[in-house]
Amino acid sequence: VQKFLVYFQAYTNTFSKVSSLKDQFATAFQFSDVVGAVVGTRPDCLSDSIFDLWREYSASKFISVELGVQTFNEEQLIWMRRGHTAAKSLRAIERIKKECDVDLGIHLMFGLPGETDRQIIETAKTINGLPIDNVKLHNLHVLKDTPLADDFLNGRFLPIERADYFRRCALFLQHLS
Repeated sequence: VQKFLVYFQAYTNTFSKVSSLKDQFATAFQFSDVVGAVVGTRPDCLSDSIFDLWREYSASKFISVELGVQTFNEEQLIWMRRGHTAAKSLRAIERIKKECDVDLGIHLMFGLPGETDRQIIETAKTINGLPIDNVKLHNLHVLKDTPLADDFLNGRFLPIERADYFRRCALFLQHLS
């Protein structure tokens, strides 16, 4: 391997000052073997200045944006305390692709409470109509010292079984164009 993408993922890189991310980009791109950057962010952490930064760098480098959508189901977004709505995710996707020449991906999370096969299929159909380049699938997992861990320990939440998660991923992919 002789060419690299630098992955800016820790939490959300667009939540802090854009000048900080710009400095990090400048540092990364000093190395000739770094040909691009991947930036993880959220639909509720996009400012005009971040769009300016992406436009500036995408003129000469590969820039990929990974948007943590997680779900398009409003009840699940509220349950996760995401701080954004499905509509905000859709607006962010449209704006990013309209205003920036970046590779755009979204992250989805399967295994949320109340999730159904129908919802998985509808999510794939929604994505089929969006201007995105890739999708990453994640499973919902329980982290220590979180409200979800409390729910898990008290029997109010039970993660889906591995086989069911894989079945939902397959169902999703069967309906994804």
